[in-house]
Amino acid sequence: MSSTGTPVAPLPDPAWSWIEHWPAEVQAGSFRQRGLALGTAQVHALGRANGVQPARFDALPDGDRTLRVVEAALDALFAEFPGGAFVRLGSRSAKDTPLGLASGGQACTGAQALRLLSSGSRRVAHDLAWALQQQLTPWIWLREWQDIPWADEWRCFVRGGRLVGVGQYHAAQVLPSAHAGRARAALPELWRRAAQLSRALARPDFVFDVWLRDAGQAPLLIELNPWGPSTEAGLFEGDAGSEASLRWRPAAGEVAVEPFSAPS
Repeated sequence: MSSTGTPVAPLPDPAWSWIEHWPAEVQAGSFRQRGLALGTAQVHALGRANGVQPARFDALPDGDRTLRVVEAALDALFAEFPGGAFVRLGSRSAKDTPLGLASGGQACTGAQALRLLSSGSRRVAHDLAWALQQQLTPWIWLREWQDIPWADEWRCFVRGGRLVGVGQYHAAQVLPSAHAGRARAALPELWRRAAQLSRALARPDFVFDVWLRDAGQAPLLIELNPWGPSTEAGLFEGDAGSEASLRWRPAAGEVAVEPFSAPS
């Protein structure tokens, strides 16, 4: 099912992982968020405004007015997020731009959101053009703004419907020891979440990122990714699944590997 509640045809990689294609039960385990589907003219206008590979998008005579309609619709959604929101396409964010990095992806108005998505992002350009090619409808999503400590982001690898790897998302940084303990304690819940996601997505192999919050709070789903070269393997360096393990970096130049098995 799509976020519009209508059945969708089988989707190619990576479109099935886009937020607008998440089943309702998957969305329920993630951030509070609201989405806006983009019409074809709006996709072309945003792609041209972004400025990367503009020839892949039509130059519309009323492109500015088209984007003002998007801006107004986003302003209406921002009314639900007084603390601001993280802005992204359903596929990816524009974190590959100076503005995306400086802002952390946060915006408070429709104008700010469109600036983030039209600031020279190769990721945005690629995904919008690919959506047009595949005749898919891309969405802009506003996700309730949360300050996520970098050490609480973890990447989880699922193979054959079971959890085979959990590693710190920011793989180059030295992880405080307490955060490794938090990940270890969360393994039974992550194992259950992997199985639940596999059933909901009808997929045996995929990668999901989570925010491991305080004790008593369930891990919050950040995003889904296909299994394969397009998804960074982090500390697993491509060998996720050879042995189920928890991996983190306790000191510079080191990687800790702790095998785990299915919870009893």
